[in-house]
Amino acid sequence: MHALTLLESKGYDSGVVTLRYRVGRAA
Repeated sequence: MHALTLLESKGYDSGVVTLRYRVGRAA
């Protein structure tokens, strides 16, 4: 299962930004 690692290395920043954005809206 290296798909997760590939996704993280491919769009880690994007994922973090999206997560923080969604969390901020939910808060």
